[in-house]
Amino acid sequence: MTENKNEEQPWEASFKDETTKQYSRTQNRRKSQRVSMVVGILVLIVIVLSFVPVYKYLQELNKPADATTNTELPVASSKKTTTSTKKVTDTAKSESKAKVAASKSSVAASKSEKAAEKKAAAAKESSEKAAAQASSEAASSEAAASSEAAASSEAAASSEEEAKTVPFDSGTLYSFAVANGTTPEELYAMNPGLNASNYATFYGKGLKVK
Repeated sequence: MTENKNEEQPWEASFKDETTKQYSRTQNRRKSQRVSMVVGILVLIVIVLSFVPVYKYLQELNKPADATTNTELPVASSKKTTTSTKKVTDTAKSESKAKVAASKSSVAASKSEKAAEKKAAAAKESSEKAAAQASSEAASSEAAASSEAAASSEAAASSEEEAKTVPFDSGTLYSFAVANGTTPEELYAMNPGLNASNYATFYGKGLKVK
């Protein structure tokens, strides 16, 4: 019994063969799948490599357009920079001109103000001088008038002191003047209201003679 158990049975051997065959089939399938995967990868690599020259060619075709664009962009940017710089320069020039004009106008205003002050001072000084001169002239004229009045009053007083009244009763004014050693003109001066036509009205009153 033990020997029979140790011996392999025929159906067991066939089962083992079938298992080995199935295992070999699975391996073959896996190998074919690997081979197909490798082949696909190789084909993909070949396709990618074939697209590289095409891509380079397309890049070369696009290079001139990019170059012109790149050259146009700096020119445009340089033009913009030049324009902005010119605008800034013009603005600075206008501001400096405005400052210079403002300073000139302020200097001119200060000069005109100083000139006006000088004119006002000169006018004031001249008016003060004229007023002082007028006051001095008025004072001198008043002094002269007062001295003249004093002299005339003194002369009148002296003439009154020297004059004397002589009776005038008849005759002509000329004969009265000759008789008293004077002239009709002096009688006119000494006797207010007396003249050549009304001397008769002074009869009996007396006339002043020197």
